[in-house]
Amino acid sequence: MRSSITTVLIMSLSLAACGSRAAESPRRLPTAPGTSAAVRLDTHLLVDQFGYRPDDPKVAVIRNPRVGYDSADHFEPGTTYEVRSVTDNAVVFSGHPDAWHYGELQASSGDSGWWFDFGTVRTPGTYFVYDVQRGVRSATFVVGQDVYKPILRAAVRMYFYQRSGFSKRPPHAPACWADEPAYAGPGQDTEARDITDRDNKAKARNLSGGWFDAGDTNKYVTFAATAVHQLLTAYEQSPAVFSDDFGIPESGNGVPDVLDEVRWETDWLKRMQYPDGSAALKVGEIVDATGTAPGQDRKPRFYVPSCTSATIAVAGMLAHAALVYGTVEPLRNEGADLKTRATSAWRNFQHTTLQTQCDNGTVRAGIADWTAVDQAGEAVVGAVYLYALTGDAQFQDYVKAHYRDVRSYRDMGWSRYNAEQGEALLYYTTLPNADAATKTAILADKAADVSAGNQIYGFKPRDDLYRAYLHDAQYHWGSNGLRANYGNSNLDIGTYHIQSDAQLDYRTRALEILHYFHGVNPFAMVYLSNMYEQGATRSANEIYHTWFWQDSKWSNALSSQCGPAPGYVPGGPNADAVKNGVPSSLMPPAGQPPQKSYRDWNRAWPQSSWAVTEPGIYYQSAYVQLISRLASGDSRPASGTAGQHDTGPPAAGQRDAAKPDSAPASASKTAPARAPAWVYHKGTFYWPGDYSFSAKALYADKTGQTVSGSNSIKVLVTGPWGGFLPYARNWDFDARGYAYLTFSLKPTVPSQKLQVFFEKVGDVPVGKVVDPLEYGPAPVVGQWTTYKIPLSDLGVTGIHIYKFAIQDETGLENNVFYLDEIGFLPPDP
Repeated sequence: MRSSITTVLIMSLSLAACGSRAAESPRRLPTAPGTSAAVRLDTHLLVDQFGYRPDDPKVAVIRNPRVGYDSADHFEPGTTYEVRSVTDNAVVFSGHPDAWHYGELQASSGDSGWWFDFGTVRTPGTYFVYDVQRGVRSATFVVGQDVYKPILRAAVRMYFYQRSGFSKRPPHAPACWADEPAYAGPGQDTEARDITDRDNKAKARNLSGGWFDAGDTNKYVTFAATAVHQLLTAYEQSPAVFSDDFGIPESGNGVPDVLDEVRWETDWLKRMQYPDGSAALKVGEIVDATGTAPGQDRKPRFYVPSCTSATIAVAGMLAHAALVYGTVEPLRNEGADLKTRATSAWRNFQHTTLQTQCDNGTVRAGIADWTAVDQAGEAVVGAVYLYALTGDAQFQDYVKAHYRDVRSYRDMGWSRYNAEQGEALLYYTTLPNADAATKTAILADKAADVSAGNQIYGFKPRDDLYRAYLHDAQYHWGSNGLRANYGNSNLDIGTYHIQSDAQLDYRTRALEILHYFHGVNPFAMVYLSNMYEQGATRSANEIYHTWFWQDSKWSNALSSQCGPAPGYVPGGPNADAVKNGVPSSLMPPAGQPPQKSYRDWNRAWPQSSWAVTEPGIYYQSAYVQLISRLASGDSRPASGTAGQHDTGPPAAGQRDAAKPDSAPASASKTAPARAPAWVYHKGTFYWPGDYSFSAKALYADKTGQTVSGSNSIKVLVTGPWGGFLPYARNWDFDARGYAYLTFSLKPTVPSQKLQVFFEKVGDVPVGKVVDPLEYGPAPVVGQWTTYKIPLSDLGVTGIHIYKFAIQDETGLENNVFYLDEIGFLPPDP
């Protein structure tokens, strides 16, 4: 049976093969490594095609298409799945797939499916997931601490390929993507004309350099803001992963290569700035450039002159760059220059009437104006970095008065859109001289956003079959940028020490978003272009780009001579593709569930693939920031990953991957439990979340004077008979090998009463309801008491369970009690 990705691949190849040049010297997929070559690949079995860090969660998704263009491509998994080594075909792990949400159809993808958790596979190596009954495998993947660093390198190098006015030649650019400096000819960027006075030679300006914005080769000051700020923030957050050896011409100069790339852009921003501090808005052509390498394009170039949108954007970008450059010895003098320029831009902005209609679209293609609201938000960004840079009180006063002007206060998710605005506020809270009240308010507002229950924060298994939930409304033009920013917003919880429940769940959310980019999605496709040499089994073969044009040698990674350059993040699934110009007859992307509103193709009007596959420097920066934070060598484990802590539970029914065994595990055999399976231990919540009823559980409470660690759980009972109800990872905890449920209790009312009960998948009660207080001393107000309840008394010995409740039996409308050290204990020695 043909898999869904194969269908899309064939559709892509048939489109790309229409031109003669595309088909002359087609490229080929790399040979499957080692023993995997002898096993048939099935793209219903989804893994991160690059791999996983040893201590991170590892869950394969098995998809069964039911709605959409691939609805006939059904798949039913076998009962036994294995993880096998590519080197010698050894079975290092065996288990069973579990139905996602009781086999329910997920509307946003049109699929149902299963999850196969192999989180205990931590030994470095190359593996694949194998369906024993079906005799098929997943893509191969690597387990290793530095598995994401080569992918980060490729993603950062996208900016090198996007450079304007710079020669791209071997060894820094392979021959396939070699090009002469773009727009360096007569009447082009070195002598661009003012579009409002195009015959006036006196206004010609050298505006060379900078990055092409997206699939077009125009350059926009305003559109650069997100990319510049996010790359600088990414470096500040994870400097260790941004080395000086990414293979660009500046490699080895003592400056991290990501900063060399940012400097290529800030050098251009300096050229866009006028002596009075204001800045021109954009540079480009008055007709679309298509079908040629940028270095061969001879069309004249024009600029849109100064505009307050560009001026305030320059103030923020140059101030932020000056801060970062000042920490790198070879860039300190440059940082001092940018400080002067940023201050000048700020001064000009403050004394110029706001302009919102500078761009009439004559210079193609995007309208670069910002609204008054957008400019107000970016002014806060500028003020934050100028205050950090200068210590001048005027900038702090501006932040105090205007911090609520940023996009974060008009949107859920804090940094989903205009990410640089929310990130600037969080950065402000780290400054030693930040106003205390403003800092407290910003952090409290971010925490309130986290607690709003908007499905943006934290990992919740029910949200998404593909484990990387995105609201349906966000499957619009450029959805991949939004998806990456969901991940970054979740990671900010830990970076800025935002107090919230189950903090490690936020890291899991970010990791799963990264896995979505790397192939755990309905297309079984890596959402980066031409990544086969970096280890992808299925990668985006086409992107909309005027350089990598349809039917050219760059059109398709498999059927044309070269394909697009590696590492570009395409725009992503777009449920509004038809509204954005894609024909309704072209399915996909038309007529699909949101997650399937994508097509791997590159066609101009009337197919208008730019609405789906066009890259952008801002989608790229969101992804670069995300992967750099997860590749940074920070090996803190993510929430709910069974078996990754010395004190954590081994995954249900699974064997220790550190001791491979060539024989599959029998369903009736269970490895002995060697350590407690903690639900909550030393201030960390190891399960994914809770469905508490008439109660709220606060996992990071410090008022209860904990049994161990820095936090305990504070249970706020809001109605009679409310209770704490945690649920297991994948709704499945294997109680085999354990003999007791234990927890510590501290009540706040006399005569505290409780009961404990369990449920299986489907909310089916199992076992007996037990009074836990019969298994220890009577509880005392303000004191901790530990209870150890035999699972045999609860009636749940040797079975799989979904969740359990610790329920208040006082009957009070409001009550508070504290819990700590909750877990399952092995039999007594």
